[in-house]
Amino acid sequence: MKKLLLPFCLAILAAAYLIQYLQLQQLRSQLAQQQLEIKTQRMMVVDKDTNPRIVLDAEGEEVTLTMLDQAGTPRLQAVMDVNDSGNLFLFDIEGNPRVGFFNEQSGEVLQYLDNVEPFVPQ
Repeated sequence: MKKLLLPFCLAILAAAYLIQYLQLQQLRSQLAQQQLEIKTQRMMVVDKDTNPRIVLDAEGEEVTLTMLDQAGTPRLQAVMDVNDSGNLFLFDIEGNPRVGFFNEQSGEVLQYLDNVEPFVPQ
């Protein structure tokens, strides 16, 4: 009986390793076939000190891309509003909006306004 126990244990161990090996090969094959893609409604890019530098937000009906300086102050913001109009805001060193470029769907193609209010996503 003892002579049969050792080969039996070795056979079970070999079968378990074979099953794990086959499962690992299957996972590798599935991973190789998948396209690597990130889907999110809000994404923040941070610098080496984890300070936010770029914020991409598509949570509401508007889409915004905001670039921030090292202090976290907005410096540039591109917006597509609920009417699918593209807008661009440039901020001064204190984070106040100074220049705005607005694209309307009809009428004037591009308007320029100084000392504008920033776009605030809803």
